[in-house]
Amino acid sequence: MKRIILILSILISGCATTEKPVWYTKSNSDTELYIYSVAQGRSLSHAKKIAINNINEKLWTQVDSSFYMRDVAKDNNGNSTSNSLVDNKINTKTAKLTLNGVEYLKSEENELGSFVEARVKKPLIKKQLISELQQLNQNAESQLKALKHSDTLLWWLNNQNSQNLKKDALVRIAMLSVVAPKESFNTKPLDELLLKLNTVKSSLLIQIKSNNMNEKTASLLSDKFSSEKIATTRTYNKYTTHYLSLISEHRKNIVGDAYISTLITEIKITNKKGKIISSNEIISSGNSVTGYKMANEGASRHFAQQIDDDGLWKSLGINQ
Repeated sequence: MKRIILILSILISGCATTEKPVWYTKSNSDTELYIYSVAQGRSLSHAKKIAINNINEKLWTQVDSSFYMRDVAKDNNGNSTSNSLVDNKINTKTAKLTLNGVEYLKSEENELGSFVEARVKKPLIKKQLISELQQLNQNAESQLKALKHSDTLLWWLNNQNSQNLKKDALVRIAMLSVVAPKESFNTKPLDELLLKLNTVKSSLLIQIKSNNMNEKTASLLSDKFSSEKIATTRTYNKYTTHYLSLISEHRKNIVGDAYISTLITEIKITNKKGKIISSNEIISSGNSVTGYKMANEGASRHFAQQIDDDGLWKSLGINQ
């Protein structure tokens, strides 16, 4: 009899470990103060990570719609920059919060895996969102001040991804509207930074200086700048902001039946004050069995290939 009771208790115990906890299946609903989440994972740490993602997803549900984001953009100064960002369909899942102050109320492990219940206070999310938005604005203000003593080309390159910061700000403002409907926030410094970036970029004009040996190289670089929507010129212009000089040393050699052409090209960019802002050296080569003309063509193509492989700015000696 005792043996039967023992077997039954083991069976009952075994069955209990294969069921999800009652609190997991009947989780708490969100309140005015808290957002709740339950999650199941391979381990407790995995379940906690999923629970945090679930809280983020609850925020995304109310944020991730063109209509809602357009309302946020309109309230945020109603400028065309915000509208264009909304039209590009912000992916809120790439802008999720790294939530602070998450509480884990319950946890349990059985044969099905690990289970947790988590919650976070809406006031804490509000505090975090406002802090991050303030930081974005402060960074924008710092960059606007930095322009006064920075080279315009380098400054633009350093800040050209600021549209992504504006996207992050819009998502956070939308999330703020979810957890604190009466709270408002604007990103005026960020908007000013984006407008200044457009102004600075449109004012850039780079004069490319070269000799006959560098004609193809100069033409290639001009095309690369055009793809970046930066204007170039080959002649004097009073609105020129920067000068790009190409100085090439041409070396010829014959090895067996092959004609080898090597170009050692020094690239240098200076601003109107004569200050060198970047420099680099690119060595390119080509070979042909028919003569130096085709070898020279190969060296030019090799130069172009290196520009494509490394990217324009790295090829010019500018680290981004």
